[in-house]
Amino acid sequence: MGRHNYDDAVSSYKRGLLIDPSNEALISGLADAEAASARSSGSPPVVDSVSQLNLLKINNEDYEEEEEDKSIVVSAHNAPIVSSYNDKIRPLLDTIDRLRHLKVMQEGIQLPTIVVVGDQSSGKSSVLESLAGISLPRGQGVCTRVPLIMRLQNHPNPNPEIFLEFNGKTVPTDEENISDAISLATEEIAGKGKGISNKPLTLVVKKNGVPDLTMVDLPGITRVPVHGQPDDIYEQISKIIMEFITPEESIILNVLSASVDFSTCESIRMSQKVDKTGQRTLAVVTKADKSPEGLLEKVTADDVSIGLGYVCVRNRIGDESYEEARVEEARLFDTHRHLSKINKSIVGIPVLAERLVKIQATIIVKCLPGIVTKINEKLTANVEELNPKGNGLENILEESPSVAGRRHKLKNNIELLRESKDVVANIMDMISDNFDY
Repeated sequence: MGRHNYDDAVSSYKRGLLIDPSNEALISGLADAEAASARSSGSPPVVDSVSQLNLLKINNEDYEEEEEDKSIVVSAHNAPIVSSYNDKIRPLLDTIDRLRHLKVMQEGIQLPTIVVVGDQSSGKSSVLESLAGISLPRGQGVCTRVPLIMRLQNHPNPNPEIFLEFNGKTVPTDEENISDAISLATEEIAGKGKGISNKPLTLVVKKNGVPDLTMVDLPGITRVPVHGQPDDIYEQISKIIMEFITPEESIILNVLSASVDFSTCESIRMSQKVDKTGQRTLAVVTKADKSPEGLLEKVTADDVSIGLGYVCVRNRIGDESYEEARVEEARLFDTHRHLSKINKSIVGIPVLAERLVKIQATIIVKCLPGIVTKINEKLTANVEELNPKGNGLENILEESPSVAGRRHKLKNNIELLRESKDVVANIMDMISDNFDY
């Protein structure tokens, strides 16, 4: 059999596995076809099976002192934040965003997500502002009162496109008014005052030079209610955070201030509850310029088990532009007598952006086969309930309003799940045809 015939066989097996990912015959056939294709071309197979797809491998070698790969170790003052992988990662993010719009999470299907957590005043907002290049609401107490889904998209147009999505509507805004727009939308969702809500608000930022990332920013953790906050504010915030960070599909971005003992942080305590080994937790250490002494030792010792490592950053100060802040950040880590000793592969906002983009891509690809399986299971269950062997809700001629409502809901679920299945199948086909990411 010729090389192209082997490749056709590989593609056929992969399409079959999209429908039935656990089919042992298909998995075995795929392995044999890939091996045969590799022998005919003189090169090893790219992957062993669909379940082992890995778009961008991340390992500790990328971040060791000896590493010379300039795509990883970037200088904060001469490299754009936008990742070189953006063109490849955008389709992955679009797929997850589309599935979120199709409400598959309401069917109990978890989606890979970067969840941003941190104690109050940890510098969480500053980190997100630096990544997005926009201003977020500031003030005393809890500033983020609802889960804020931030969808950042690198956009070639010099004029940014920014809008909010909430309560079934889209509200355009701009860089000058974004903070006020978020505050107004938050009031509509969570009410005026200082209460919180678990109903999300989506912020879309299409801007030249930003990294392609989707993150969920959660309320900062506070133990003591301030004036106007409910007495159980800590319990409410904890409940929302645990809801988002518990799923295995979530990557936890834990924002820590350099000025505190990491082991005392509430955000660390919460993340350790659901990620004891830290294998899905990345820490970003803010305010490095405020507490430089001992920072190297703290991130090297890793007393709190951060499996995905640390990135140390400097917060933007006062009226600095984002470009000026990056120049100052680079100068700080290049010249400060303590901070200059920290490996350049773990300092700076551009490095943080690069790490997040890679981690995000890896977790999405890792989760796709499982998402396919769960969509198929939910689709089968809905179809069977609607029409199990001819005796389902679809065949009831005289039905009560509750039965009619349930039948309508099942039909709508089936339509959305079928569309979701097509969305995932399309991205899986793209991945299988482009393993040279």
